Amino acid sequence: MLHDGWRILPLAALAAVPAAYATEYLSVEAAQRTAFPDATAFVPVAVQLDADARSRLADVARPPGARDPRIWRAMAGTQWLGTFFADAVIGKQEYIGYALALDP
Repeated sequence: MLHDGWRILPLAALAAVPAAYATEYLSVEAAQRTAFPDATAFVPVAVQLDADARSRLADVARPPGARDPRIWRAMAGTQWLGTFFADAVIGKQEYIGYALALDP
């Protein structure tokens, strides 16, 4: 038979687990600068979806009604350094922002 003290130990371990909370590690602007430190400008790229493409996106988007991703061209003068994307996905309880940087 187990000693009663052994039943208390697992509960005490669970009580010591820190609570999770949201943290913003980088703003979009800071992430752009980190990804493309030589960029002198980030030029927005308009996402132009026709009605059919927008309807298909709405069918698969999670969460429903997801917005268009934000996209920029990273430029150093007239030289294209790459493309920067920022979007959000639904996490367990709230949105999780993420960014993707691609060079040419």
